[in-house]
Amino acid sequence: MSHGRGYEVRLASIEDAEQVAPVWTSLCAATRVPLFLSWEWIGTWLECLPPGERPLLLSAWRDDRPHAACLLVHKSLRRHYLLPSRVLFVNVTGERDYNLNPEYNGILASDTAAKAALLDFLCRQRDDWDEIHLPAVTQAERDELGDLARAQGLRLLTQRRSRCYRVDLAALRAGDGDYRQGLSRNARYQLNRAYRAYRRLGEVRIEAAADLDTALAWFANLKILHTRSWHRRGKGGAFDKRYWEPFHRRLIERLFPTGRIQMLRIRAGTSDIGYLYNILDGGEVLFIQSGFNYAADPHLKPGYVSHALAIEENLRAGNDGYNFLAGDERYKKTLARAAEPLSWLSIQRPRLRFGIENCLRRLLRPRAP
Repeated sequence: MSHGRGYEVRLASIEDAEQVAPVWTSLCAATRVPLFLSWEWIGTWLECLPPGERPLLLSAWRDDRPHAACLLVHKSLRRHYLLPSRVLFVNVTGERDYNLNPEYNGILASDTAAKAALLDFLCRQRDDWDEIHLPAVTQAERDELGDLARAQGLRLLTQRRSRCYRVDLAALRAGDGDYRQGLSRNARYQLNRAYRAYRRLGEVRIEAAADLDTALAWFANLKILHTRSWHRRGKGGAFDKRYWEPFHRRLIERLFPTGRIQMLRIRAGTSDIGYLYNILDGGEVLFIQSGFNYAADPHLKPGYVSHALAIEENLRAGNDGYNFLAGDERYKKTLARAAEPLSWLSIQRPRLRFGIENCLRRLLRPRAP
């Protein structure tokens, strides 16, 4: 515990989710937070973590109320197999099996001063870390953290960037409401050709799971199709991570009764085209995972057809956006438009090894022609 900048900063070991719930829910009630920082997501994450992956709760208090908080997981790594680094991961574990790729991540706070108090505490009171990793933060969060880091003599490094691709349903609704007309000519041609091919199998339709049991059954079907397609390519899909499936099953069980889960089945006659698992975050539809029934005919495009029907269904339902989240996959570029970027950040203490690494990175960086 430490006092500074008008806040009392606390760092506590966590035994179970109930220790975190009062702090987190209080902050969520005071400010609008994205799904990946909501208590539904964070609480489920904590409930599912194994005993060896318990994080620390860092929080800033004033007037007996929390004003900022984040969860920290301490890991010792070797960068490039050579450089040792003691890392604090924010709201993730740093382990493949227990990372869920949360996006719009960051430090939950009511104001910048409270965030500054947390970073000040880590700099002044803790000497057991070399860098802090914050995955998938928005540009606004990146800019704010950059200012706070520089004020502490720290270096902000962007490890990688990605873009979220999104369909602005509210803008479409205010215009002519024709989603397909806004696609490129080639995309419209491929989509319409696939749609006609599927119609030969029967009526093409999209259905939403009406109850939790159906949602979980369709999630199991999604798993089969998703895993089959990834294994055919010689790669591991989302379900190969030990933690991914139990986490999302529990999240579906928690959120479906509140109306925030979209488990969608897309069919042609009695044949499955695919399944989509989306979560509603306010008026924003977040695409979480899919499973598609890929056929030998490359013209069928089950992903294009499934997402296009889901976008049109959500347009009719009055939602504001259909968000594919981060990634530069071709289908996202085809079906949506780039929205805000996300950055994977490292806040580094002034260590000699980091200085050498960053010099080498600049020397080896490809030069523009």
